[in-house]
Amino acid sequence: MDAPPCFCGASDIGQGSDSVLAYVVAEELGLELGDIRVVAADTDLTPVDLGSYSSRETFMVGNACLDAARKLRLEVVRQTLAARWGCPRDGSRARRRDRLRRARSRATP
Repeated sequence: MDAPPCFCGASDIGQGSDSVLAYVVAEELGLELGDIRVVAADTDLTPVDLGSYSSRETFMVGNACLDAARKLRLEVVRQTLAARWGCPRDGSRARRRDRLRRARSRATP
């Protein structure tokens, strides 16, 4: 399986932020550390970073990567379950079912 690359605009100036990002993403996705490829400070591929001015880089970028990895994991689970059970991948069936339940609960005294 090809693991997704981790794109980051932050510059690692020796504080180990690239390594931390790989650890965070690997842990959240249940992958081996060696499966994660961090692409950092590539101005063609990553968003602009204003610089490493304080110790908050790992906190800010780490939490952004954690949020992205959680969203990716949720989407992978959603797609896998949809393929397994043959249901729409966008959740439209579940939304329709929920609307029907709400309508029925309002209609019954």
